[in-house]
Amino acid sequence: MTPKKKMTESGTRFETLIESRRALYENSPLAILEWDWEGKLLVWAGRAEELFGWKAEEVVGKRWDETGFFLEDDLALVRTNLDELRKKPYSNQLSRHRTKDGRTVYCEWFNSILFDEGRRAGHVISYVQDVTDRRQAEKRLIESHDRFEKIAAQIPGGIGQRIVTEDGKQYFSYLSPGAQKLLGVTWEEAQKDASVVARNIHPEDRARFAESVTYAARSMKPVNWQGRFVDGPEVRWIQIMSQPTARPEGGIVFDGFVTDVTWRKLAEEALAISEERLQFAIDGAQDGVWDWDVRTGKVIFSERWAGMLGYDVRDLAQDFSTWESLVHPDDIAGSMEKIERHLSGRDEYYETEFRMKDSDGQWRWILARGKIVKRTEDGEPLRMTGTHKDIQQEKIDAETRVRLERQLAEARTMQALGVMAGGVAHDFNNILTAIIGFSELLKHDLVDDEESLENVNEVLIASKRAKVIIQELITFSRTGRLNRKPALVSGAVDRALSLAGSKLMKNVEIRTQIMDDEPDVLLDKSQIDRALMNLVLNSAQAIGMDGGWIEIKVESITFSESGEGNEITLSPGRYVRLVVSDNGGGMTADVKKRVFEPFYSTKPSSIGIGLGLAVVQGIVSAHHGAITVETESGDGTSVSIFLPCFVK
Repeated sequence: MTPKKKMTESGTRFETLIESRRALYENSPLAILEWDWEGKLLVWAGRAEELFGWKAEEVVGKRWDETGFFLEDDLALVRTNLDELRKKPYSNQLSRHRTKDGRTVYCEWFNSILFDEGRRAGHVISYVQDVTDRRQAEKRLIESHDRFEKIAAQIPGGIGQRIVTEDGKQYFSYLSPGAQKLLGVTWEEAQKDASVVARNIHPEDRARFAESVTYAARSMKPVNWQGRFVDGPEVRWIQIMSQPTARPEGGIVFDGFVTDVTWRKLAEEALAISEERLQFAIDGAQDGVWDWDVRTGKVIFSERWAGMLGYDVRDLAQDFSTWESLVHPDDIAGSMEKIERHLSGRDEYYETEFRMKDSDGQWRWILARGKIVKRTEDGEPLRMTGTHKDIQQEKIDAETRVRLERQLAEARTMQALGVMAGGVAHDFNNILTAIIGFSELLKHDLVDDEESLENVNEVLIASKRAKVIIQELITFSRTGRLNRKPALVSGAVDRALSLAGSKLMKNVEIRTQIMDDEPDVLLDKSQIDRALMNLVLNSAQAIGMDGGWIEIKVESITFSESGEGNEITLSPGRYVRLVVSDNGGGMTADVKKRVFEPFYSTKPSSIGIGLGLAVVQGIVSAHHGAITVETESGDGTSVSIFLPCFVK
């Protein structure tokens, strides 16, 4: 048989084979192409038209490089693959292709050779799969991984994923370069055994780390652990935060984050030391601290802030209204003005004094200081902090000091006036004695001269009135020299009323109220009688011609603590209180302020020279007592004398 005939018979057999497989090809999910050994396309079957877009009649019979779906850039690669296929029965390749509508697709080729009966090269059959979606997914995955690696490299720390299998094996499926550096391990070590991380933990912190991991694995709650890592001579503080999740195939996966918190830890320690020192300073100064968010009105009060007023800080609302509700109504306006001046920048600091109500309902003086510590870029205040200091005792001490200084000044004035009054009274008393004596003698010589006798009698009347004034001056000057003996204050009531009786009008009603079991008081009877009589006569003059009543009370009173007021200061103990009250015209506030001043009087000079109450105060002070006046213009007057009881 001639070679030409043999080739014809061989081609016929291949065509027969192609036809017999064509039906099978049509149901294939792949594109199926067959070529002769010269590269001419013989079969276009399966999903070929769907994949590339050309119909069979458009491409069958053309050489592979004439079909149009091979890219020019890939022609050299295809030739290389064909040459390799001559050396082995099959090949595999990934290449790009152009579709009829101009799209680019990625295809994976599986090529094999169909030999003829003599095992000589025959046809090439190619199974082609569209892998464009897979290729794009792989590309996106690669791009995503690249982005992830770039992001991970920028994180100030590191990230990782630790796997714990059901049989207890631990390894890292991922550990970023930053995490490797912080933990002091290599990727080769970490992916083999995750426990290598623990080798660099400070020995004192290892047990705590193991407990955290064990607890997280058991409870499936996040890990948030801080500890020391030793890297040669350097010790770093590392924070590890990780979230455990159960794996579908069993075991646990920990996705976590690791960061270096050394500087933060050092800053926290420095801040703690600073705050501790500040707290020592505040505790030493006994100041309460407040921190005010100006925009929200929220205020943080310290325990000392509340404690100085007797409150538990947990019982107080932490806002500005709490402060407002505790400040005295008379002080709130001035305090708010001070705050506004500082908030507006008119005052560099905020400082003021006000009264605040304590838990017992009493008012305590507070010194407040503060300063804006945070503002917006526009200068609006955001945060203000400051202190409260209890100055109640300082206020009391200052008031007491002023009162004592005033009393000392008054005592010195009284002493000076007493010395002067005593000297003047002594000299005038001698002069008056002479005037009265010679006037009495002159009367005997003028018995027949009625006009002259009347003039002499006027001289005697004026002299006797001057004698009374001189006696007041002598009494005023001698109030410090007493002859005191135990006696009842009520005894002075009868004696004083008896002495003053002739000078009291009949339209004045006298009321007395004497306590039972009255205690003794060390008294100079004549001086107390004189003081009480002065008070009764003052009340009678205040009542005037319209009539009224005078009430005298003797009662006991005990001060368990220092009896302090605006006018008196008494030591703790038992006292007898002698009260003389009337329903006369009373006094104005200005008159009341000067009522004990020597020689001050609102009465005509013919009635007195203003020594009555000054003498009474001197007598009471000499008895180590105190005197107060309660009066209102048009509403009467009440004078109280406090005398200490006699203790045997």
